[in-house]
Amino acid sequence: MKSSIELLFAKGLKDISISDIVKKADVSTRTFYRYFESKEALIEFLIVQGLKGNMSSLKMVKQQVKDPIDAYVIFTNTTYPGVKMMSAQFFIDLVKYYPKQYNLINSFLFKDVVDFNNEIIKKGKKMGYFRKSINGRLCSIYIAVSPMKAMFDIFLDRKEYTKEQVFLEFHRIVMYGICTEKGSKRFKEATKNYFPELLG
Repeated sequence: MKSSIELLFAKGLKDISISDIVKKADVSTRTFYRYFESKEALIEFLIVQGLKGNMSSLKMVKQQVKDPIDAYVIFTNTTYPGVKMMSAQFFIDLVKYYPKQYNLINSFLFKDVVDFNNEIIKKGKKMGYFRKSINGRLCSIYIAVSPMKAMFDIFLDRKEYTKEQVFLEFHRIVMYGICTEKGSKRFKEATKNYFPELLG
């Protein structure tokens, strides 16, 4: 599984064959087919496993982290390793050739991550962290969906930025955009404690 993830994330999906996968994993083709009926089935399995990990992180943060800005920063940090690992070609191929599997990611973003962000914004408004005038639901959707789309659109069009730079800058812009002065101070503290790369 580790070999498959490394290969597919690094090089994309379309041009990687089952032969490439079994060679990288040092297993036989017969062994591959014992577990998966096709490359598509493997891709779906890997995405489902990744989403389970994200769901588990989301659940842990909801249950254990009381401060909404801490929760936002900690969850953003848990998604960052996947961003670093995933090549632009993986994302392009996923959207173009594997829409069913891509929709699994979209479903997670539009439901679970939007709900999580909405809770954070509601709680943060009550604590004086976020400006009361913002539309919490709309902002929640934007925060959940935009990073990945913006990250690859900008990364593909403007090679002077890495996808990591775009991801980190997006989260900084959003948080400073919706935060009050009190919230901005708290965001700086949270990034220093939980995700120093986000400090900039």
